[in-house]
Amino acid sequence: MKTIQVGDVVKPAISKVLLIDTDLYRNGVVLDIYEDDYGILYYEVHWVTEEPEWWQENELELVSESN
Repeated sequence: MKTIQVGDVVKPAISKVLLIDTDLYRNGVVLDIYEDDYGILYYEVHWVTEEPEWWQENELELVSESN
């Protein structure tokens, strides 16, 4: 599994799609990465139709890697 990096394009993981309005969260760009005290990674994602939000790694799927 590839590690998500700043600049990558992501979409919600299948498990998350069931809980959200997919019209609002199609593809997004990772702006920042934060690791908490327990080693859990969070990604700040700017969605095309929404404000930036923090998502956990297991809630995202990589669509395209940045160069």
